[in-house]
Amino acid sequence: MDNTGRLNSRGQITIEAILILGLFILLFIAVTFDTGLKVQEYSNDVAIAAEARANLDKIADSIMVVRAGGPGTTRTVTITSSYNNWGIATGSGFGREATIIYGIGFNSSAPIPEEMNATSFGGRYWGTIGRDISGVNSGTTITAITGNGTGTWKIRIRYNTPAGLTPTVALAPSWPTIPTPGQTIDITLS
Repeated sequence: MDNTGRLNSRGQITIEAILILGLFILLFIAVTFDTGLKVQEYSNDVAIAAEARANLDKIADSIMVVRAGGPGTTRTVTITSSYNNWGIATGSGFGREATIIYGIGFNSSAPIPEEMNATSFGGRYWGTIGRDISGVNSGTTITAITGNGTGTWKIRIRYNTPAGLTPTVALAPSWPTIPTPGQTIDITLS
């Protein structure tokens, strides 16, 4: 075999090696991209559920502090929402039972995180979390923020119940009135 045949043979092996390496790189990119999309979707779910849980905990903890303080006690907390559609409910709001409920609205039931209960209310799908508070009866009001609901709100909790009676939670303004960012939402134990 002369040098020309050997060089052609080596050239063909090099081209085949480049093609095989290229296929492995494409396969690696495809698998990595798909995994990246799944990680991004999961991190979005975690962010949604974490914001809802943090806001619910601020409100519920404040209700417990006001309840413990007795009649005349008032406390104000600030919550922030990164989502356009969200709401606070008491009682059986958003199709679930709890003393206080926090929900985030979605356009369909598909993107609702597994950590949240999916329900339908007011023509929208809601992912909700709730918390029962000992010694406080559930009311039946809902404050829903729709449209441009991103921003910060003050939640003022007041205890107006006479001593010795079990308070009931009430929200104002109630749905369908829509408070705008910066407004105060009142929660009254009465």
